[in-house]
Amino acid sequence: MPSTHKTGHLSLNNWLGTDKPKKDDFNEDNSRIDNACRRMAQDIGGLAAAGESAGQKLAGLEERCGEVSGTIAAHVAAGVHCTAAERVLWNSGAVTTGTYTGNGGMSQQVAMGFRPRFGVVYAVGKSPVEADWNQDVTDIYFGFFGRSGCSRFIALTDNGITVSHNYTVPVNGCSLLYNESGTVYVYMAWR
Repeated sequence: MPSTHKTGHLSLNNWLGTDKPKKDDFNEDNSRIDNACRRMAQDIGGLAAAGESAGQKLAGLEERCGEVSGTIAAHVAAGVHCTAAERVLWNSGAVTTGTYTGNGGMSQQVAMGFRPRFGVVYAVGKSPVEADWNQDVTDIYFGFFGRSGCSRFIALTDNGITVSHNYTVPVNGCSLLYNESGTVYVYMAWR
């Protein structure tokens, strides 16, 4: 999205931390800079052809060029495209994926190295929900976790998540199977 604010001379994007820049925004800024340089080159060519007082006009153009250059340098130096914290987050791998194998125990710690903001876990080779007609129960192999709340039998820790399963004691006809023995699970976690 275009930025909330624009620069004074060329109306270049001047993003706030909540703005979401897109490639088109950068391309538009590049076009404005290119057009400003083209206009200056035409102005210089027109001065020479017309034989006007080139010294005064060139001084004005040099001043404009200095302003444009200063605006661009300030724009980049101010980090308006993204904050330093956003750069660190993006470069640190904002999304982490991994696997673990269920051990069949009452619970298992899954270490991620951070407290996730949000994530999902699912069993490889299983449907998210499977009907077990022999046991008259529905097996669930898919769940969410996040700082606002988690699926039953998944809990956040400071280092990742704790997963459990309740195969022997279904809840409301559902077995929540996030730690089934021998089953491989995939997690995706956002920092």
